[in-house]
Amino acid sequence: MANERGSYSHRGRYLEIRRPERLRFTWASAATGETDTEVILSFETIAEGTRVTLVRVGLPDEPAAKRHEGGWQSILLKCEKTLGSGA
Repeated sequence: MANERGSYSHRGRYLEIRRPERLRFTWASAATGETDTEVILSFETIAEGTRVTLVRVGLPDEPAAKRHEGGWQSILLKCEKTLGSGA
C-alpha cells in the first residue's frame, strides 16, 4: 500500500472465495503488530447496486480498529467511485 506518507507492506492469504457473495482473508501489517487478523467481505445485491459489509476480526486494540476503519472506508469509497463510473 502506498500513499503520500510512504509505502507499507501487508501480507495475507485467502481463506474463502465464494463468488459472488463472500471473500475472507488474513491480513497482517505493522498496524496489526505483524499478527494475522481476518477480513470478511460480504456482497449483497440491492436495488441501488451492491451492499458491501466488511468485518475485521482480531485487531490488537481500539486505536488499531479505528485506524483500520478509516482506511477501509477510504478504500471502499475509491472502489465505489471507480466501479460506479463504469470503468
